[in-house]
Formats: sequence, C-alpha cells, structure tokens
Amino acid sequence: MSALLKAAVAQRNLPTYAGLDLSGYALRIQPCTNVRDTVCVTALALENEQSLFVLLSVDALGFAIDVADNIRIEIARAAREISDWQEIQVCLTATHSHSAPASMSLRECGNVSAQWLEDANNIIVQTALKSIVNLQPAQFGADQIDVPGVALNRRKSTFVDDQLTLCRVDHADGKPLALIVNFACHPVVLPPETRAISADYPGEVRRALQHEFQVPVLFLTGAAGDINPIHRGNSDALIKTAAPLIDAVKVLLPQIETSSKVLLRGASTRLNLPLLQRPPHDELISIAAADPLPARRAWAEQALLIQADAPLTVPCALQIWHLNSIALAAIGCEFFASLGLRIKSTFNAQGIHSVLLATYANGNLGYVPDAAAYERGGYEVDNAHHYYAQPACVAPEAGEMIIDAIT
Repeated sequence: MSALLKAAVAQRNLPTYAGLDLSGYALRIQPCTNVRDTVCVTALALENEQSLFVLLSVDALGFAIDVADNIRIEIARAAREISDWQEIQVCLTATHSHSAPASMSLRECGNVSAQWLEDANNIIVQTALKSIVNLQPAQFGADQIDVPGVALNRRKSTFVDDQLTLCRVDHADGKPLALIVNFACHPVVLPPETRAISADYPGEVRRALQHEFQVPVLFLTGAAGDINPIHRGNSDALIKTAAPLIDAVKVLLPQIETSSKVLLRGASTRLNLPLLQRPPHDELISIAAADPLPARRAWAEQALLIQADAPLTVPCALQIWHLNSIALAAIGCEFFASLGLRIKSTFNAQGIHSVLLATYANGNLGYVPDAAAYERGGYEVDNAHHYYAQPACVAPEAGEMIIDAIT
C-alpha cells in the first residue's frame, strides 16, 4: 500500500576549466577554450518507509556502464550506513550534452581526463548523499503536454516525441521542492565548432526554471537517438529551443495534482543485446590497413582480436520505477523515438498516466535503432559503433527486446 512520501534535493556544479576535452563531435578541435555555462549534477531522493529511490541528472554525454555501476553501488552502500532501508534504487542519468567535458571514451571524440572523472564522480556521490540526509515530508505528481516545433527526426522517419513530461515535488505545505523535466531531443544545439563547455539546451531550460521557481530542476533526456533540435547554431538557437519548453512547464505546473501517499517500487537489470555479424576477416584487415577514418581503422583492429566464433553481445542497463500512476523507464543507450513512443503507449494502456522515459541512464552502450532503420542504413546503423568501440551495431531485434523487458 502507499505510504507517506519524504523527499529532498541537492545540486552541485561539476568541475569546469579550459583544457578539458569535450565529447560528442568527431569534428571538434580539442581541447575546450572556455566555459560558456555551468554543468552540474542534481539529485532527488524519495523515501517511503522501507524504500529509498535516488534519481540523478548529470550534464554529461553519458557514462560507461561499469563507471555508472560503481557510482550507483557507492551511493547505495553509503545510504545503508545512514538507515536500514529494505530497498535502495539509484538511477544515474546523463543529459547527453555534446558540449560537456568528456565523461566516457568515444574514439576521435575527445579524451577523458582521469582526474576530472574522479572529481566528478565524487561530486555526484556527495550530492546524492546530501539529498538523502535531508529527507522531509513531501508530495509528488506528474502530467504531460505536447510541445511541437522543437525537435525533428534527422533520418527518413516521421517519428518525433513532442511530449514534455513534468513532475513536481512539493513540500508538505504545497510549496515547490523540485521539478523533473523530461523531453526527447539531442542536446546538439551548439555545433562542433563551439569549444566552450556548456549544458546545451537542457542547461538553458534548467537555469530559467530555477530562476523562476527557486527550486532545483532535473532534466531527463528521452528517446532522442534519432531526434535533433530544429534550431542549431549559437546562443539564439539555444534560446529558441529552450523557450517553448520553459513556457510549457509554466503552463503545466499549476495543473499537476500531487499526493503525499506514494507507492515506490522498482527493479533494475542488465539485458544482453545481440550484435550484427562483423565483416569477413579479409575485409577487416583491409579496413585496418587503409581506411581513411582513424576511428574505423581502430575499430577494425579491435574486431580482428575477437575470435570468429565468440558470441557478440553488449549489455544494456534497464531500470523501471513505479510511483502510483507514474512510471520512470531508464534505458542505457541512444534509443530511437519510435521505440520510446511504443513504451509510452504500452504503459498508458496499462493505466500509467505519466511516463518519464530517461535514456543515457546507468550507462550508454550506443545506438539502438528501430528495425526499419536497418534498411535505410546511415550513421546510427553503419558507423556509430566504430566510435562507441562496439564490434558491430546491435541487431534489429534489440529494440524489441528492450521494449519487452521494460514493459
């Protein structure tokens, strides 16, 4: 049965300084030269009696699954020293900004600073713990609104998820405590020529709402694998992208009904996704020797080291939270919009009123396209795995496997 909810939120900036490599664009000249705006981590802790759930939003491209696991384990271990919760769930999400300091290894897309990553991980853990020790009676609710004209499908597909989902977390007296904003669009407003650290459009949304409502804001990026912003370029494009989302939050927020009685249930797992077959051995040798792209040469060299009969799979982190008629589905990959829309539709049919779909969560294995994408080809199917250091693209059934497991 539902129990009285407690909640708390904390936020800290991540280290930013010139000289760090940025991550997300292969064409960018490294390192960064300045800081356009802050990148941060925001932690929201939710508790009802025997369960503690901690949601983190980090301005980063993503994390390797083992790095994400270590952060989540450290937070859970420290939480158990604070109280004897029977269930602890930690969800680490990245906004996927392509102008944040490099946080995971991507070939030709910036080198990760070991010192920066260690410092950032420590800040993430400490921010989570700060939220946990400040739990207080709270209320929780969510709703959604369509915001067209912000995003487009960059492939030959009509699927775009224009839905913005908003959660409000209030103090017991109804005053706001925190907001969660969920929208599906790649944070690539700023182009590869930009050599300044930035949280991209999620940062613009967060800062404006925090100024307006004086509470921390978590931004969760939805199924944006094939979704780009309509406006791209400079600061004006950032404002044009963020403004409709900010306005939508202001419209939706007063309409959300909250409750102090919230049932918290959750589960997380890893799903081994099959990969496509690699090219023949002779073709790999040729690619490794003469391909003009360094990332593709390095990929072929790596593929040659794998035994021909070795099973080709890659782990994908999956997590599901259930909060009354609200669900959080967290998926550790670049998920295509059509697949995300199907998850939302299935949950809605099961009586889930609001769905938070967070990708780049608890790790980021790379792209998981829908089945139709394989006939068209293109970067996400043919080339992206070279940068993600995967032996091959995931197989066409991977998306269906994730949908089945999540729903």
